[in-house]
Order: sequence, then C-alpha cells, then structure tokens
Amino acid sequence: MRRLWIGIVLLAVMLAGGIGMLLFSRDFYEDFSAALQQASDAAQAGDWAQAGALTEKATAQWTHHQRFLASFTDHEPVEEVSMLLSRLELFRNARLTVDFADTCQSLCHLCEAIDESHSLKWWSLL
Repeated sequence: MRRLWIGIVLLAVMLAGGIGMLLFSRDFYEDFSAALQQASDAAQAGDWAQAGALTEKATAQWTHHQRFLASFTDHEPVEEVSMLLSRLELFRNARLTVDFADTCQSLCHLCEAIDESHSLKWWSLL
C-alpha cells in the first residue's frame, strides 16, 4: 500500500511539472511574440532605435530560456527560432525594413505554432 501512495505522489508531481511547463511556455511565447510584433511595427514606422531595443530584449529572453525550452519541446523549431533571430539581427543592421518585418512575422507564427502544438489539451495529459 505504501508503494501505491508513493507512485501516486510521483505521478502527481510529474503531472504538475508538465502543466507548469505548459503554462510557462505559453506565457513566454506570448511575451516573445509581442516584443517581436512591436519591433516589426517600429521598424515599419522607421523607428530603428525602438526596433533594435525590442529585438535585443526578445533575443535576450530567448537566449536565457533556450536550453530550458529545448529540453521540453522539439529541438528543430528551437533551432529555427535561433536561426531566424540571427537573420533578424542582420536585417536590423542593414535596415532592411521589409525583410526585418517579414522575419518578425515568421518568428511570431513559428512561436504560435510551437505554443499550439504544446498547448494543454486533454490528450496531451495522456
């Protein structure tokens, strides 16, 4: 009987950890996408200083949480986000507005797809 309760407690801890990771990643991707959307809007308005600051903020967030996110999500989308962020830096330095805005939108869509694939649904608990 004792082993049963230990197993139930371990299962509950793992379930709570998984749900906590899903909630953290949802908030992270929303903040990350919002910063990139604002950077895209700023670049299209010609405010490259604001676009640069927002891009640096998003890049700092990403590099801080990259290993953590890669351990809980698929590694290929994480690598693609990193590649697009490096491309975004090149477009920002060259002040290529259309390419910069397009890459920001691609990053936002990719983050939305990652979040959707890991969102909390009843079948993801199985």
